[in-house]
Amino acid sequence: MSVDISSRLDRLEVEIEHLKGIVIQKTLRDYVESQIYRVKPKNRDEIEIRLEKHESLKKSINTKLTVDDPQAILDDIRKE
Repeated sequence: MSVDISSRLDRLEVEIEHLKGIVIQKTLRDYVESQIYRVKPKNRDEIEIRLEKHESLKKSINTKLTVDDPQAILDDIRKE
């Protein structure tokens, strides 16, 4: 019986490590970088370019959404 329990415990520990690995790969970039070895070499450059464009677009959107003085913008809208 103790052998059965220890083998179940071993399987559960392996499953926990597998799930931790899934949780760690949270972002698109992390996932793509971990899976890029499966892609043909000529497509890797295209994927890396797309990732760079994605990152720059994300930064651009975040920059546009950041406002120094939101009240001033609201006042301008109310004046119009």
